[in-house]
Amino acid sequence: MFPLAIRSCAALAAVCVLALSAISAVRYVRFDNNEDWRGAASYLAKIHEPGKQRLVVFVANEGQLLYDYYRRRAKPEGALIERLTGLPDGFFAADPPRAGQRVARMEAAQALSALKAAAGSAPLDQVILVTSHAWRDADQVGLSTLKQHYVPAGERQFRGVRLYQFRAASSTFAGEAAAAPLPGGGAEVSRD
Repeated sequence: MFPLAIRSCAALAAVCVLALSAISAVRYVRFDNNEDWRGAASYLAKIHEPGKQRLVVFVANEGQLLYDYYRRRAKPEGALIERLTGLPDGFFAADPPRAGQRVARMEAAQALSALKAAAGSAPLDQVILVTSHAWRDADQVGLSTLKQHYVPAGERQFRGVRLYQFRAASSTFAGEAAAAPLPGGGAEVSRD
């Protein structure tokens, strides 16, 4: 076998690598800029109005999965009726789900079409745009599309997550769209 000195050096190197890995993991969890999905979901649970129709649109679409995870734990009072979708597609649009999709400038018409379909024929009382990676929609197609059809009602920043709130205008595209399934595997969720 190997001499004792080589085995001792190898053991010492292994202990050093493990110690550095542990320090790095602790530092990442405690100090790095993790996204605050818990805070965002809690805030949206707090501002819901029972019985009101709400559309939540995610750019980056994998936020739909994280939001849903924390939303189930927020336990709002009363029933919440909301539809979840993403731009350019919902997280669950493909099997297996695709993350990391970008919203390109040429997809503005697609974004409008997806939002119309997600709105369905029922008028929406509130639309929330949830952004978590600015480079995914560098041209802000989602934000500008919503500003054209809804009235901005506020903005809230959480660590790594930004919420844009919109309320229905007198003439939104919700009435124009035919009832259709939600685009991109979006889901309508009703929780008690």
